[in-house]
Amino acid sequence: MERFAKETPPQDKITLLRHLKDINDLRNNRDSGIEAGQEQAALEVANRIAFYAKERGAKAIIIFSSTKNRATESAELVREKLRSIDSHLKIILSPSVYLSDLDHGEFILPENYMSGDRHDILQIAWDAFITESFTENNPNYRYGDPIVKEDGTAKYPELVGQFTRFGESQIDSNIRIYKAIVSGYENRDRIFPKNILSIVLTHSLVYAILKNLSIIAKRVRKENFSFKKGTLYKVCWDVYNNEKESQHKSQYGDFLEIPIDLLEDKKFVGLLKEEITFFEEEAME
Repeated sequence: MERFAKETPPQDKITLLRHLKDINDLRNNRDSGIEAGQEQAALEVANRIAFYAKERGAKAIIIFSSTKNRATESAELVREKLRSIDSHLKIILSPSVYLSDLDHGEFILPENYMSGDRHDILQIAWDAFITESFTENNPNYRYGDPIVKEDGTAKYPELVGQFTRFGESQIDSNIRIYKAIVSGYENRDRIFPKNILSIVLTHSLVYAILKNLSIIAKRVRKENFSFKKGTLYKVCWDVYNNEKESQHKSQYGDFLEIPIDLLEDKKFVGLLKEEITFFEEEAME
């Protein structure tokens, strides 16, 4: 475990972990478990976590995870490997819907669909989702919606009849993450206590959003950066686009350390609360 010596995260960081490789099966609304045979990958993750715990003098480890199968199964396998490293180490698993991936709704697969096959409709749905959310500035657009107009025509005709339930909107997923950060701020000592190592195990989308929000939080703290109410999701997207060439694209089992500024800056957390209120009040109109 000495190979992790130079990578030990300081106490002012939040440790993010992306789930292990999942089964490429589109049934069950993209909620498959992880592939078999990843014991070695899980052991490497566990070794790193165990090293961090030792360096910090942690008496226990808590893994906050998404509620999706690929995340909870990753957490369970990592816990198993942690126990093989140190049978006395207390490990707590805490699934949270706040950390879940974008809900892609319920879609209709071809009758001859086989596990591992592509389904081009989902790429069309994703392209529409990005266009509507960021180019058309419609954060309430739900994944899979063909947007049928009054004259009966659809903006995205390929999506007509392909979904029995549309997925989440961009703002649905972002508000979940904002609420997770606010909860972390308000319960900092309980969620991130000094004697417990806290790991956040999640998906690439949440992983990226948290990373970009940490960049914005730093700007708020150091540059008095501000944005129009209701536009943080777009600001986050702009940060991603401006820095994506230099940003490392997360892989299965990747770790990422982000500044604890997300949970310490009162002004930034206040801005998150304003975003939550803005969209919740809008939904009630």
